[in-house]
Amino acid sequence: MPPPGYIGRAPAFTGAAPSRRVQWDWGREKRSANQVGFLLEKIGLLRCRGLTGVVLVSTFIRKALQPLRCRRFPMWEYTGVADPDRISGEELTPAEIRLRVIAITEGT
Repeated sequence: MPPPGYIGRAPAFTGAAPSRRVQWDWGREKRSANQVGFLLEKIGLLRCRGLTGVVLVSTFIRKALQPLRCRRFPMWEYTGVADPDRISGEELTPAEIRLRVIAITEGT
C-alpha cells in the first residue's frame, strides 16, 4: 500500500527480498515535475531578498499558522487574528515570539 498522499502506481508486492531497480514506473506525476524548477527559482529569489529559516519560523509563530496544515486560502492571503486558518486567537508579544523562535531553532 502506498503512503498517504501518494500519487501513482506502486509495484505489486511479491514477497521476494528487496532488490535495486534501474527504473521505476511509478512516482510523482509528470506534470508536477515542471513545477519543481519553477518553485526552486521562486525560493531562490526569496532567499536573495533575505528569507531565512528564522524569518519563516517567526512568521508561522506570529501568525499562529501551522506550516503543513491544509488551508482555506494561501498563507500570503492571511487576514489577521480573525483568519479562519489561525490555530489560536492569542496575540503574542515580540518577546514571546522571540523566545519561541529560539526554542525551535536552537532545539531546546
